[in-house]
Amino acid sequence: MERLGVAARERAQEYIRQRARELEQARLDWDTGDEDESSVMQALSAFQNADGGYGHGLEPDIRLPDSSAICTSVALQVMTEVRVPADHPMAHDAITYLMRTHDVTAGAWFQVPPNVDDAPHAPWWKHNPDLGEQIANPGAELVSALYRFGHVPARWREALAEKTVSYAESHHATFGIPDLVCFRRLAETPEVPEGLRRRLLSPLCAAIERLFIQNPDPGRWAAIGMGPLAVAPTPDSLFADPLAELVQDALDRVVADQQPDGSWAPAWSWSERHPEAWRKAEQEWRGILTLEALRQLTAYGRIEVQGGDYPSEIKRVV
Repeated sequence: MERLGVAARERAQEYIRQRARELEQARLDWDTGDEDESSVMQALSAFQNADGGYGHGLEPDIRLPDSSAICTSVALQVMTEVRVPADHPMAHDAITYLMRTHDVTAGAWFQVPPNVDDAPHAPWWKHNPDLGEQIANPGAELVSALYRFGHVPARWREALAEKTVSYAESHHATFGIPDLVCFRRLAETPEVPEGLRRRLLSPLCAAIERLFIQNPDPGRWAAIGMGPLAVAPTPDSLFADPLAELVQDALDRVVADQQPDGSWAPAWSWSERHPEAWRKAEQEWRGILTLEALRQLTAYGRIEVQGGDYPSEIKRVV
């Protein structure tokens, strides 16, 4: 079992503080207890638009300034991790944006808007006119935000949740890992009714069996930046038990993959399409992935501590 040493952890923290975005710096300070959630929310506000949604490269592979469902989902993840109250103005505005942009007939959101080509982006974030293919990602995760941050018509939310859970029951055999991660966040949201959560367990376990247990391919997981730790980021995650062995192997790889400068680097690239934009995106990803690695390793007790100078239990990873 590999552990991240004290010096290696300090290099990672220093990398974030010196070279990551202000948002990741604030999130690290929140993790370590040096700042409260207000610093994180202040940094997050730089990515919010007047319509309440989020853009401006909050998801570094989408450089479009305009709001998108994907970037808004990332913003709501951050709000969840720092436990802002449901009535926080930024959360309220984000949920209002989601209500306004939701397609009632399809029961889904477009991942990115039709004008996504106005700015550099990764090829996998092209606009998809088929809303039915976007119910899982980001739809399932956004439904979880409707429960967590509220102020929506209950009948509309319940109907949307039913459609989303039914989709998991009928389409789980086609899920990719990003779809599974979105549904994992829905299933782990405390505010979700227990009946819906129980219905999700069987299809999600079937997807885990197909995507991970029967096909343990670290190279494939690395290429998309999502592996077992994205489905079980902490030992108390719903699906930590079936993935236990793969998670421990993944943690060994996380320790081994730290770069000499203290960071973790993305395994993917779109530099051939937009080399200048990718250089900026890659730098931003390094900060995000370094914070993520520290959280995962801490959650599973894989970081050495010295004199109690780092929390033995990381705040919940979302």
